Amino acid sequence: MVETKSRRARLARVASIAASLTLVVTGVASAQSPSAGADPVVPGMGNPTPAICEGNTYVLGYDVFSDTENFAAATIEGMNRVAAELGCVELVTLIDNADPIQAVANAQTFVQREVDGAMLFNVIAAAGPGMATELNAAGIPLTSIVVKVEGAPFLGVDEYNAGFTGGEALAQAFAAKYPGEVPYAINGRFDASGADSGIPRMDGFRDGIKSMFPDLPADNYLEIDTAATPATASANTLSVLNRIPADGKIILGGINDENTYAMFQATRQAGRQDNVMVMGIGGVKPTGLEFVCQNPQYAGVVGFFPENWPAYMLPTTIALIQGKEVPAFTSIPTEIITRENINEFYPDFAC
Repeated sequence: MVETKSRRARLARVASIAASLTLVVTGVASAQSPSAGADPVVPGMGNPTPAICEGNTYVLGYDVFSDTENFAAATIEGMNRVAAELGCVELVTLIDNADPIQAVANAQTFVQREVDGAMLFNVIAAAGPGMATELNAAGIPLTSIVVKVEGAPFLGVDEYNAGFTGGEALAQAFAAKYPGEVPYAINGRFDASGADSGIPRMDGFRDGIKSMFPDLPADNYLEIDTAATPATASANTLSVLNRIPADGKIILGGINDENTYAMFQATRQAGRQDNVMVMGIGGVKPTGLEFVCQNPQYAGVVGFFPENWPAYMLPTTIALIQGKEVPAFTSIPTEIITRENINEFYPDFAC
């Protein structure tokens, strides 16, 4: 490990790290490809090499809410790949199953394992403070994605901008296909996820649509709660379709790939699929990309590239352990993926 694990040494190191955090990282990040990101703010950001290890080895804990959900599984795959490429990282990966009690228990396990740093992909905001309390008390630096933890560096996409670009691209595609027509827009939300991800994402989706249709009548804009479960997303979409005329043209998008697809499937069940255009959010390989390739109703998907997130998470966490200056927020790039450009990002993906 990088140094001795005495509690005093750990607490002193955390105090130094806290003082080094960049306090202000602002501005809306533009959508860009993963390979064309902004200048790195820590060594190896987005493209880490063994040089970031500085000759040390690190034991890093990774708490993640699932090992089967597509997005989470993609980050685990990427984490294992990047750690192997670095050659200086031993991973302790624990699954919390979106259970706040288990999430805190995982943080306690990291303390018991005396990890050098922890990375949290916890999706339950209420669990964050308890996890941070356990880790901070042991002097273990931590970073988080998706759900912010007070005082810890946060990495993720610019949620509002990602949603906005998706809504805007969908509305642009609709305007090109149906010039002069006004759509009915269904926004599949998951506000229970909190202010860090779900709310700004789907607020942005709404505003992206309205940037193209600023006079969209109130009756043409319809919100549903997906509860982040495809069954709920489908049922609530079927219900709201009753408020749309039989010849109404529909655009829709939901909180993630699976829920958006469930919403689209609901329009098929109702026999409305011929008048629907869809924008996915996530673009997780393979299913999120397959939805775009296999369904002409899809205008595209906002690609989050979860398999690349560890290339940002690991350098940030290692730099934090080393006491380097680390930004309070690191924006991970997104891009609109369509059938036409998919091989620019995934050359081997058959579409």
